[in-house]
Amino acid sequence: MSGSTQRRTWLEDTLAWAERAARHAASYTGELKTGDLHRLFNQEAPLALRVLTRDQTPPAESVTGLRRFFANVRIVFHGMTQKLSPARRVLFLAALVFFVLGMIQIRGQGGSGVVIDISPLWIFLSSGLFVFLLALELVDRVLVRDELDVARQLQRELLPAQAPEVQGYGFALSYRTANEVGGDYYGVTPLPDGRVAIAVGDASGHGMAAGLLMAIANAVLGLAVELDPTPDRVATLLNRVLCRTGDRRSFMTLFFALLSPGSGELRYTCAGHPFPLLRRADGEIAELGRGGYPLGIREPLELETRVSALGPGDVLLLFSDGLPEAVNAEGAAFGFDRLQGLLAPGGSPQTIHDRIIAALAAATVVVAAAPRSGSLVTARLALDLGREVFAVPGRIVDELALGPNALIRDGAQRLVAAVLDCEKPVIAAVNGTAAGIGAHLALACDLVVAAESAKFIEVFVRRGLVPDGGGAYLLPRLIGLARTKELMFFGDAVPATEAERLGLVNRVVPDGELLSVAGEWAARLAAGPTRSIALTKWLVNRSLESDRAQAFHDEALAQEINMTTSDAQEGVASFVERRDPDYRGW
Repeated sequence: MSGSTQRRTWLEDTLAWAERAARHAASYTGELKTGDLHRLFNQEAPLALRVLTRDQTPPAESVTGLRRFFANVRIVFHGMTQKLSPARRVLFLAALVFFVLGMIQIRGQGGSGVVIDISPLWIFLSSGLFVFLLALELVDRVLVRDELDVARQLQRELLPAQAPEVQGYGFALSYRTANEVGGDYYGVTPLPDGRVAIAVGDASGHGMAAGLLMAIANAVLGLAVELDPTPDRVATLLNRVLCRTGDRRSFMTLFFALLSPGSGELRYTCAGHPFPLLRRADGEIAELGRGGYPLGIREPLELETRVSALGPGDVLLLFSDGLPEAVNAEGAAFGFDRLQGLLAPGGSPQTIHDRIIAALAAATVVVAAAPRSGSLVTARLALDLGREVFAVPGRIVDELALGPNALIRDGAQRLVAAVLDCEKPVIAAVNGTAAGIGAHLALACDLVVAAESAKFIEVFVRRGLVPDGGGAYLLPRLIGLARTKELMFFGDAVPATEAERLGLVNRVVPDGELLSVAGEWAARLAAGPTRSIALTKWLVNRSLESDRAQAFHDEALAQEINMTTSDAQEGVASFVERRDPDYRGW
């Protein structure tokens, strides 16, 4: 064979080998996406660390430097071994021992004087055991994933594959879970009498437990609609079943509505679920719902059926909490305001649906755990219900809809109510003159810190107006009737120091320290038992409207709910063990 032929054969073999190597590399990394490695170290690694150390006691604050590093290594190592079965734990320790022996130069001399280095043997045994353990863990994961795939498929079969055809109405819906199996639920069911039952719910927790709760809810809802589709009756029956089949950590939020297509009447009840958004044809956006307990918390549960109407061009957006709570890599939530902004331009149900999903995909990432949340968050459900203009008569318009009544109710009062009803503590930092609604907004906050130059003015009387924005509700509860009337009748400015003396603010600080103090308070709240703080806010606010019997009942209920949280258990354990608690926010 000539030299040129040999070179050509060698080149062809090399190219063929390179082509095979490229195919193997492509198949090996074919599903790798941009950002996967970034997510591996920035999201999955911190999550793994939290899982491995959640049952371990962290080192005391007095332990610093190198000692703290080795203490944390010991905690991670102990947490890792405790997650293995006893047999695999022995193999893991054996692999570590072999690895250490492999790092030590052990030499033996045979009878012939030949020196034998057996260190590579230990490294080989150690690597083999580690690979064997990895294979066993992967097999377990594959088996669990197969079971979850079956559960996910069964769960999807419980949900409607497509929306029903209802004359005069259009639907657009989608479903995405944070886990392979989720607790979100929706249904659109035409009834024999022509009405349409619409349900959106969210079971507590994630994974298989939430999926099982959702399956129970699906079965009960189907039966309840057959018996009596009245919204409060349906929710009452589901609440009774959940209370009797699960513990207090198994609950479900629900929005259930009954639509009469001919008249557009929408009868609904809401049990702890995020309020759906109703966009009117004229662009006005309203929330449907009323605050209340989720289903499965207690029995009996006070539920009521409320009534609204869908008119030509109206669109109803229903969703679970995973949509506004989806976060990006920086931890910023998608948010209710952004959701309303995407609904505001209007359009057909499919157009609005696609607009929201596109914005969600562009602005968020699926994360394993948000800081201080303790729960999986991602987009889960978006279901739009829109009405075609030609099919139905016009809706009845409130005669005061365009007057000051509606402006106050949907503007200032709604803003102040949102602060009062917000689950999280709200801190007001006042650095100037807070007059009128601005003052009421600050006073609605849970904690108020004011700069020395700040002032509060009940300015309404100066303009010949009646106080609004919740002022007549807030002030008497803070400083009493006499002081309230004095401030509102005369409209005099109240300096920050006087406001502190009256009890309108918690603390007055120098102007230059205002933001730092407010930030310090926020950090302290965020590092505390957040679920306990949220329930405490609810208790204190609600006590102003309750008698002693109701207040005592609410207190016992709040404590019962709170004791299901990990932070409550951590607080008790830290007291018994005489250490500082490590609250995680769930």
